[in-house]
Amino acid sequence: MEQKTHIQNGNWDAVFETIYSQYYTGLCTYAHSFIPDADEAEEIVQGIILKMWEQKENLENIISLKSYLFRSVKNTCLNYIKHQKLEEKYREKAWVELKKIEADFIDPYHNTELEHHISEAIKGMAERWREVFEMSRFEGKKNKEISDYFDISIKAVEANITRALSILRKKVGEYMQTEKPLVVLLIISICI
Repeated sequence: MEQKTHIQNGNWDAVFETIYSQYYTGLCTYAHSFIPDADEAEEIVQGIILKMWEQKENLENIISLKSYLFRSVKNTCLNYIKHQKLEEKYREKAWVELKKIEADFIDPYHNTELEHHISEAIKGMAERWREVFEMSRFEGKKNKEISDYFDISIKAVEANITRALSILRKKVGEYMQTEKPLVVLLIISICI
């Protein structure tokens, strides 16, 4: 009931202090029951609280803050899972399409030369970036599997892949300017 009074009085500092002191740990645990990665679960909870802060004037209509918070966590986690599944499905479909394009447009000479440029770019990467990139792109491992293997967060896996792709784009860029740039661009973009 005290929370409702704080909300009605516009005492936002007290409302958010209550959220953190009474609910934050439980919300993170609840989110983690949906999302295997504890860091990702915590980010979801932080995002919900940040969104509430940005829209705090709308909190006056909330009857039960606790119910609202836990319902928000559940819905956000379910949306996150749905998004991850769609993203994976899109990657798989894009990979199949790329293979079709590659078969139709890349002749053996250019394919071999492009593979050489890509291989050299990958060999020149920092060891962790290369390992994460290869597990993701060549072994088909999901980010969660990679994070478990290296005992790092999913965000760290994504950051390693982003760095590796940046290096790959840079190193293969010269080849892109001289040889079939559209096809090479498609191949690199599929790695994303």
